[in-house]
Amino acid sequence: LEDIDADSEISLLARDTAGGVLGGTLYATVAAIDRITEDIRASLAVDVDCVLTGGDAAALRPLLAGDYRYEPDLLLKGLAIIAGDEA
Repeated sequence: LEDIDADSEISLLARDTAGGVLGGTLYATVAAIDRITEDIRASLAVDVDCVLTGGDAAALRPLLAGDYRYEPDLLLKGLAIIAGDEA
């Protein structure tokens, strides 16, 4: 997503091929995340906390239907703990 113009609109009804590919890819990813999360919760029969992290998490977050905690620096926080510098 870093190559996409910051002003690009994410839409299912895009006006060009690039917008269609972007929108379709994002919505497919969001649908998969929401579905897998729902299936895990149903399988475990408990409400689980879900953490959203990674390079494109900020772009996916507003499209998700589920409740996700956003942790943009999760990997770095984990490395700091391993290194003994609990920040």
